[in-house]
Amino acid sequence: MNNNSYWIPAAAGWLALASRLPALRRAPHDPLLRAVCAVFFFASSSFTLANPTLVDYVNHGTGITNAAAPLVYSLILAQSASVVVLILRWRGGPAEQVNRRGRQWSLAYASAAAVLFLLFAAGRTPVERPVDFDTYYANTPFIREMITLYLVASMAAAVAMFVMCWRWSTRVYDRTWLRRGLRLLVVGTVFHFGFDAARLTAVFARWAGADWDRLCLAAPAIGAVGTLCVAVGFTLPLITERVVAVRALYDSYRTLRALRPLWETLQAAQPSGAVSVAAPWWAVRLRLTRRITEIHDGLLALRPYYDVSARSSPSLSAEPAGPQVMASALHRAIRNKTAGKPPTPTAEHTGPLRTLAEPLPLASLVQLSRSLTTCHTGEHHL
Repeated sequence: MNNNSYWIPAAAGWLALASRLPALRRAPHDPLLRAVCAVFFFASSSFTLANPTLVDYVNHGTGITNAAAPLVYSLILAQSASVVVLILRWRGGPAEQVNRRGRQWSLAYASAAAVLFLLFAAGRTPVERPVDFDTYYANTPFIREMITLYLVASMAAAVAMFVMCWRWSTRVYDRTWLRRGLRLLVVGTVFHFGFDAARLTAVFARWAGADWDRLCLAAPAIGAVGTLCVAVGFTLPLITERVVAVRALYDSYRTLRALRPLWETLQAAQPSGAVSVAAPWWAVRLRLTRRITEIHDGLLALRPYYDVSARSSPSLSAEPAGPQVMASALHRAIRNKTAGKPPTPTAEHTGPLRTLAEPLPLASLVQLSRSLTTCHTGEHHL
């Protein structure tokens, strides 16, 4: 048998676990993060110890023939329970209900794992079978029950996970990558169910006197695909959320740069209107919020100086004003204030004057700032 069916998913799981350990060290009591690490740990451990090469080491190291069998089976059950608990915590809900259901699944599968060891101790497995243990001992008293218990329990967890992930994926219409991650988890559970079903079918065939051991030999490859799908399904939404966060930070930085000409113009015209709020250079969102506030305060301070005589201009009708028109009106207001012209009644503001006298959305502020660059010389730097 090709041991890559074990090494590849095991390596993928250990790498995924290693990527989450720094976050776990920073927040060791985060229940969701602990559940994620538990899934990766048990999945990686089960594939690592199920490798026929390591099965031999475990059996010979303990001095107990086939001692690796109940150990691997218990790890598979732990993985099954941890995946269900992770989905419960990830999906959220009332904390008391989530904790109670998580404890129920953990207790049930911990009890099942304990029963596995008791059944193994009660049975006899004198011949070492690192690859076909399930089918070779399918008719052995107590061992037969042990094999059936772990397969049925693993299939039950796969069904529960399939139902929860599918239902959840149909409700997250506004979170594309979360929905895709959940659909990958659904695919992974299908493969895990196929892994267990193939082994159980081979066991049933042994009960009926037939030899379908090839199904049992093909099961690790099916399980490997399922484990990779589950690993990607869990990590995909996390990675994409970080990418989206970085993209949003970059967009905020670009907006901060784009608002620089308008901010400088208003600060020069109305220095007292600037809001002094300390912000470190890396706090881009805070700096953007501060800059927008200062721009709105500056526009409000210039409100009495907009030239109402400009209403007679055909280009300054009552229609919504464009950025170039608003830029011209803003420059006239600054000149009027600088020249000491008396303020005008704000009730007479119409057209671009009315537009500038009201709070502008961020997109309009950016357009206005870009229009001001045609009146400036040189380049503006943050």
